[in-house]
Amino acid sequence: MDENILNLLHSLIEEGNILINEIHPMPPTPGIIRLTTVYYVDDAGKYANWKSSVKRFLKINFPEDCEEMENIEKYNFSPDTHKQIVGLLVAIQKMPQIVKRVENVNKNAIHITNNLSQNQEQNQLITLNIFIESIENELTKRQFDELKQVVHEYKDSPKEGKENVLNKLKSFGNDVLSNIIANIITSPTIWG
Repeated sequence: MDENILNLLHSLIEEGNILINEIHPMPPTPGIIRLTTVYYVDDAGKYANWKSSVKRFLKINFPEDCEEMENIEKYNFSPDTHKQIVGLLVAIQKMPQIVKRVENVNKNAIHITNNLSQNQEQNQLITLNIFIESIENELTKRQFDELKQVVHEYKDSPKEGKENVLNKLKSFGNDVLSNIIANIITSPTIWG
């Protein structure tokens, strides 16, 4: 790990260990019943700065651990949650080689690729759903089940399967086949 990063990490851990002594339970307020203990810190500004520095440090150097930090923050402020934050920093200090540092250039490139791939998969799924809907709309339940059976029988042999599917569709009548094709062609989703 880079020496500057290591020094900053060490400094954040030290400051966190000092701040634990500044967290105190809120004294009871007459007439108010609390179901949980509420805590306060002597210097709220100093604590907020430290916590923001920890978040920024993680975001820049160890983005994989940002989610863990967010999970810790979901709990009410207490000495225990503070110790978990310091513990996260100590774990990074002891095992920095386990967490890889992510380069922004690679992260952005992967993100774009995933979006394109996901978009393409969604478009293909929509097109497939339109095709299946068009077939279901024109066939009876029995005919649709017969067609599914033919597809299933020839799933390992696409060429024979294609011929048998066409023959099965023709056996339902030429009107059925032409209506299926018309439904697919006239679907606005197919044409964008």
